[in-house]
Amino acid sequence: MSMIRKLLPSQVIEIGDDEVEVVMSTGAIARDGHILVPGGADLTQYRANPVVLWQHDPGQPVGTAEGVRVDGDKIIARVRFAPLGISEVADRTRGLVKSGVIGAVSVGFEPTEGEPLDPARPRGGQRFTGWELLECSFVSVPADTGAVVTARAHDGEVRAGKVLSQANRAALEAIHGSIDDARCELREFIDSTDTDTTDIQTSDGTDDAGGAANGRGLSLDYRRRRVAVLELATID
Repeated sequence: MSMIRKLLPSQVIEIGDDEVEVVMSTGAIARDGHILVPGGADLTQYRANPVVLWQHDPGQPVGTAEGVRVDGDKIIARVRFAPLGISEVADRTRGLVKSGVIGAVSVGFEPTEGEPLDPARPRGGQRFTGWELLECSFVSVPADTGAVVTARAHDGEVRAGKVLSQANRAALEAIHGSIDDARCELREFIDSTDTDTTDIQTSDGTDDAGGAANGRGLSLDYRRRRVAVLELATID
């Protein structure tokens, strides 16, 4: 038989900066109508060359699978991404998976034994009681609602939830730096405008020399602009 692919929605368990844990397959019926019996999986050849791909493309490896094992009605593995800087596609996939944008895996397998779920429809959905795992990929579209990528870790701490990639963290730090620079410039602008108010006029063109509101001859329009600048300068 030819290779069949099965898509699995995943949740990620991050167990290190370079690793996530995934459920590669379950015994649940998938959206394609098939069931892969975990206990019928032959993992021998895959364990010998456990490459993890991006979108089933053999030319785009992103990591390797470790500890591939059957655990009850699931097949679980730990995926270790390629080191940062080795592969652009691996770096991109790592960021997408760890940030939760990509949450699905897909396995390619070759069935060796099976039976129709409905004997009246022999060409319909199958229960594969014997099958060989050929490959595993991170993909965009899920199908088996029971398969999950299960947790994320950052800075040595294991926790559920999303973790920023190094690229996103660097981008946020750059943004914060730009905000700090902007605050300094705004404060300098406020200081300079506070000392140069002698010729400021109100919106109707008349001098505001009385300065009843502030004692310094500032127009209403100017005071409003100054309040807006002060508010911007104090944004967290």
